Amino acid sequence: MNNYRLAKDITLYTVAASKFPEGVELAFEALYKNAKTEDVVAYYGISHANASGEIMYRAAMELKESTIDIPELETYILQAGEYRGREIFNFRDCRGDIGNTFRELIQLPELDKNGCCVGMYHNNNDVRCMVRIEDSVDASKKH
Repeated sequence: MNNYRLAKDITLYTVAASKFPEGVELAFEALYKNAKTEDVVAYYGISHANASGEIMYRAAMELKESTIDIPELETYILQAGEYRGREIFNFRDCRGDIGNTFRELIQLPELDKNGCCVGMYHNNNDVRCMVRIEDSVDASKKH
């Protein structure tokens, strides 16, 4: 498990998946149509369970600051703070690793219960899976 720090809030532009996991690919396809590749800093997958336990998933992208807003898309603020997670390389070859990693992460006692599961896609092959930890937890603790 690794520690990560987001120094500032990140505004993400999102498209909700109609269903998880079946609608994830369509959500990303809709997202891709709304920005030029050169304006995108990174792609994300944001998820959480609703009251009935269903996974609610949003495909998301972070845009360069100079990019104008995209009113057709909803925004989500990824909160600054301390995160715990793991890098998964070549995730397409081992998709089960993403789910297994998040199942492990949401068991952390220091998990921010108001947070979400975050997949940060560095490129077409690698993803950082992470969850935010509570502000009151000493960030110097290493797991």
